[in-house]
Amino acid sequence: MAWVRRENLHLTLKFLGEVEEAALGTVGDAIRQVAARHAPFRLVFSGLGAFPQPRTARVVWVGVGEGAGALAELYAEMEARLEPLGFQREARPFTSHLTLGRVRGPGRREQLAAAVTSMAPDAVGEMLLDRIDLMRSELRPEGARYSVLRTFPLEGSV
Repeated sequence: MAWVRRENLHLTLKFLGEVEEAALGTVGDAIRQVAARHAPFRLVFSGLGAFPQPRTARVVWVGVGEGAGALAELYAEMEARLEPLGFQREARPFTSHLTLGRVRGPGRREQLAAAVTSMAPDAVGEMLLDRIDLMRSELRPEGARYSVLRTFPLEGSV
């Protein structure tokens, strides 16, 4: 298991893939429009899960309890704003989550599945979601490196 380093923890609303430098302004405008319509809101993290499922886990995550509905609305609007710009809608349903780690090999999957499915759905943390960051990710041998390209404050009324 490779745990995500603290400084790399983030919620992904929409993975864009490779984006031409010239298109970043248009993408940023779409994100700004979404952010302007939404007020900051509280997220409470609770419940462990795994993708694709606990017995075949490749990713271990903590879910979003309180705030999941507001996050799903933000996601849906992001999808709608970015699709006309050539970014295909995600085929899988949106699952609000924070990735904690990635499973590197098949060893101990049964123990991992048992741990994931037996954890109580208690709250383990919370945050105020008050912005959307447009980020760049660079995959390196030592792990991913993320950098913020632009920040868009959530500015809607409460």
